[in-house]
Amino acid sequence: MAWFNLFRNNDKEEGDRKPLYSNNKIILEEDVIFKAGTTVQVALWKKTETASGKQVDMVSIKIDENDYVGEEKKEDENIPF
Repeated sequence: MAWFNLFRNNDKEEGDRKPLYSNNKIILEEDVIFKAGTTVQVALWKKTETASGKQVDMVSIKIDENDYVGEEKKEDENIPF
């Protein structure tokens, strides 16, 4: 599993080719390997406040191996949808 936090580029001007959100410094806490042919799931969250209450304009991306086997979920799966 990997989490990537991207912050709003506030200096972006109309017509710029810069991304809306980016991060110049991501430090991974463990090795992340994406093997060819492996199915992964990707989730995106919009955040306006950190856990400590600081105001931010960021998105977080989570990439994880897919927990589905075919069309069925694993028995210990707890996805809220």
